[in-house]
Amino acid sequence: MLESDYLQDTTNLPNVEQSTPDLTRQQLEAIRDEWLGPLLMQMRHQSEEVGRLEIQCRQFREQRDMLIVERDELREQLEAKPEPEPESDEAEPVPTTAMDVVLNLASQLRTAEGAVVTGIAIAIGLWIGIGLLTFAVLG
Repeated sequence: MLESDYLQDTTNLPNVEQSTPDLTRQQLEAIRDEWLGPLLMQMRHQSEEVGRLEIQCRQFREQRDMLIVERDELREQLEAKPEPEPESDEAEPVPTTAMDVVLNLASQLRTAEGAVVTGIAIAIGLWIGIGLLTFAVLG
């Protein structure tokens, strides 16, 4: 048997009816329902996600541009602001009399740090004084 005879011989093939337009249409509908429907839904969801991400990206770009403008304005303000004069490295004079010591303490009390330090010193002094007095009375 020649090869062309083998190809024309249909006895080895299973019994297949000829396709009709209805059968083809049914097959195409099954493919559409099974594969194309879910694929189209997935593509629709992805396009919505892409749209949402594009909007968010645009908002981030606008926010970035606003922050760049704000940064530049702050830099201009810093450049326009005069630099403070450096403090002198001179040491404070050491008080020589009791009156100088009291005036020095009074000037320190005018600051918040000086008031806190003075308050702590007074509290420690009272605590030591009361402790010594209690020890003397009980001893």
